[in-house]
Amino acid sequence: MSWIYDLILVAMFLSMVVKGWRQGMLSALLRLLGWAVAVVLITNWGLTWSQTIYDDYVEAPVVAAVESAIPADAIAAMNSGAEALDDVQEVLDSLGGLLGGQVVNDADIASITALLRTDGTTLAQAIVQTVLEPVLTGVIRIVLSILILIASLLLFGMLARLAASRRRGGSILNRTNRLLGGALGALEALITGYIYVYVLSLLASFITASWLSPAILNDTIFVSLYL
Repeated sequence: MSWIYDLILVAMFLSMVVKGWRQGMLSALLRLLGWAVAVVLITNWGLTWSQTIYDDYVEAPVVAAVESAIPADAIAAMNSGAEALDDVQEVLDSLGGLLGGQVVNDADIASITALLRTDGTTLAQAIVQTVLEPVLTGVIRIVLSILILIASLLLFGMLARLAASRRRGGSILNRTNRLLGGALGALEALITGYIYVYVLSLLASFITASWLSPAILNDTIFVSLYL
C-alpha cells in the first residue's frame, strides 16, 4: 500500500518539472511563490488559527451536545463531587457514537478525572478537551491548510498565466529559459511534496485505517524522506 503514496509524489514531481520546462522561468517562479507563501502561512500560523477557530466557534456547541447526552445520574454524581463518579468509562460508553468512535484509554480517563477536580470544569468540558478537541482541531487544521493552499495557488496561478500570455506575444523561449523553468518546477515540486506529506501525516495522526498510518508512511521510499 505504501508504494501508492510514493507513486503520487513522483508523478507530481515529474509533472511540475515538465510544466516548468514548457512555460518558462517567470511562470514557474510565480507558481513557486504561490506554494512558498502557502507553506509559510500553514506552518507558522496554521495551528494558531485552527485553535482560534475551534475556541471561538466549535468548542461551545460540541460541549453543549456532549452535556445533553450525558446520563442524568452521572450529572447527579458530579453534583456531589468528582470522587462520586467512580467509573468515567461507563459515562463515555453511554455517549456512544457522539464521540465518533474515538478510542479512550486509561490515560484519557485519568486526564478527565484530573480535569474534573479543576474548579469550574464540567464533565462535558473534561470529555471534550481530552477526547474530541485533538481530533476536531486536527480536522480544522487540515481544512484550513487546504483553503490557504487553494487561495495562494489561485492568486499566483493567475499571475503566472498573465506572465505566460505576455510571453507568447514576444519571442520564443530559449533553451536557458526552459532550463531555468524546469529547475524552478523541480523546486516547486519539492515544496508541493512537503505539503502533500504534511497533510498525509496529519491524517495519519488521527485516522486509524489499514490504508493510512504512521507505520505505512515510514515504510515508503520517497515520502519518508520528508518525515
